[in-house]
Amino acid sequence: MREVTVTQVLSRLYDMPKIDPEIIKNKGEIGKDVHSAIEANITGNWFPLYEERRIAYYDSYGQWREADTFQYLITEQRYHDRDIFLSGQVDAVVKDKDYGTRHLLDFKTSANETFSRDGESIWSMQGHLYLYLLRKNGIDVSDDIVFLQLKTRKTDDGYIGIKPKEFRYKYDQAIMDRCLEEVHKYWEEFDSAKLPLGE
Repeated sequence: MREVTVTQVLSRLYDMPKIDPEIIKNKGEIGKDVHSAIEANITGNWFPLYEERRIAYYDSYGQWREADTFQYLITEQRYHDRDIFLSGQVDAVVKDKDYGTRHLLDFKTSANETFSRDGESIWSMQGHLYLYLLRKNGIDVSDDIVFLQLKTRKTDDGYIGIKPKEFRYKYDQAIMDRCLEEVHKYWEEFDSAKLPLGE
């Protein structure tokens, strides 16, 4: 099926640092496991984490979860737009218990926020495309986007989880227009240069 992911569209906009591919692969596997453990926690299940770095990231999430005021409505759901052949997997949609507003929530295990070559936040762009997909599929969410950067610190005894950092983005029509333009550019490049499909 002709479809591209949010991740693949945005990965064209920044330069990957020159890091050993094995390290990048391992980091990706850590992120995947931590996301699985968070989803299991949200849904009342259990996902085993045995390695200390993974456990530390999960502990960072736990520090935030103890104090959060959100009710989880959706977790780890993939959405599609058949008009522009785009898909993306949303980590969570949450409802603020105090105000009743619904927010997009994304968990990150990245060490730093990613920026495009022209200085735009890739995380903000990712959030905008997820908002687009949610709304396209009839999911009512506010203009507030929350990214939670899970954090660890290395000690003499190994890694420990520390308080995560919240990144908040507000819907911006100019950013949304840029994001949708990048999806169209992807397909133009795909049709001319045969870019790959899928993540």
